[in-house]
This record gives sequence, C-alpha cells and structure tokens, in this order.
Amino acid sequence: MKYDENLKIELCWIQETTNLRSYYWRIQPKQLSWWNRLFHNSWEQLEHACNDNWNPYFHPVDYWDGLNKLETIGDVIKYRETEWNKIQIEREKYIKNKLRFPYDK
Repeated sequence: MKYDENLKIELCWIQETTNLRSYYWRIQPKQLSWWNRLFHNSWEQLEHACNDNWNPYFHPVDYWDGLNKLETIGDVIKYRETEWNKIQIEREKYIKNKLRFPYDK
C-alpha cells in the first residue's frame, strides 16, 4: 500500500548480540485509519549497505549516525536510495576488478 511520504514513523530495535541490533520502522498508528492501523502497518526492517550487499544489523553507534534522523516515510525512502547507491558503487568496483561476475572480457 502506498502512503503519503510526509507521514511520521516510529522505530524500534531488537538486541541481536552484545554489539548488534536490528531496527524496524512503521507509520505511527495514530496517523492511520482503524483498518490500515490493524492490517496495513506492519514493522519493516531497516538495512544498510555493507560492501555490495544489504546488512540488517547495526551497531548502536549507527543509530546516532543516521537512523535517529529518520522521521517520515520520505526519509526512509531517501535513506534506502542512498544505501542502494552505495551498494551499486561497490558492485561496480568488484566488477571492474573482476572480483564479481558479470564483467567485460
């Protein structure tokens, strides 16, 4: 379901290990109708770029370096786009150095 990018979000986290956490986001329930609040507002996991892949685990410091600035759906979308661009840059480096397939012959 597509929502207005200006809707506020809330974050929660789960302690995975001593130094790693998984962060999740969803729209603040008070901003949604009863139906959407119950059936269309599940928690979505946040991930960040790690070399050329997605990593769902964050160090607590990572929260203060960027996740605490996520306030709206638009912020989450921009964050994911930024992280995706980092992944693409890393993948291009691997392909250029022939460490990943596909690469030019």
